[in-house]
Amino acid sequence: IKGYGPMNVNINQLKNQKTAMAKWIKDHEDKELNAIEKTNSYFDINVVYTDAVSFYVLAYNKTKNKIDLDKAFEYAEKSINLVNSNKFPYYSEYAKAAVYNNFASLINQYPYKNYTKEKRRIIAKSYLDQAFSIAEKIKIKNFEMICYTTYAELCPDSSCTKTYLEKAYQLAIDRSVNKRDYIKIYLANALKNIYQNENNYDKAFEYSEQELKFSKISSEKIN
Repeated sequence: IKGYGPMNVNINQLKNQKTAMAKWIKDHEDKELNAIEKTNSYFDINVVYTDAVSFYVLAYNKTKNKIDLDKAFEYAEKSINLVNSNKFPYYSEYAKAAVYNNFASLINQYPYKNYTKEKRRIIAKSYLDQAFSIAEKIKIKNFEMICYTTYAELCPDSSCTKTYLEKAYQLAIDRSVNKRDYIKIYLANALKNIYQNENNYDKAFEYSEQELKFSKISSEKIN
């Protein structure tokens, strides 16, 4: 789950902050949320909601404090309600798809309203189907790739997971679709592990080589 916007909340940096600094950020984030909700800039409001979800999920992963998870779902639901309203800019279909995809991933991974895991998976899939439908309609292959990785999260078994990760991988290695090496590395690594667990060492080695290749390319870009 990712958010980019006025608050410039960098989740990777927050991972290394001390508790006192994290509390300071949370306090100021709440103030900014309150302020921006009073504006009519609905696209920016949604960006801030997305950032808030990311922050509170990160906080929950660290503290396991249910209050943080409740806040994450509170802003995720606000985001869903906003993009489903007639206030949201009609041209922002990509943003709407992103909200659906993110909510699908969130509800699948974390406890929600005392629902069973299976009920959460079904709800998550309904949102993800909407996200994928939008991605197909607006012809953004990059977002189809993202949806495939989320479908893989929802899978009940490794065979299903493998199918969706391979679909995502084929799009990831297409330079007209994706230029981010870390996505290729992540997918190659995930597929390598699946094939290793299946004792299919030829395919595992194939993806291991791809993982190393993309890691080397990424390292060379940095250096």
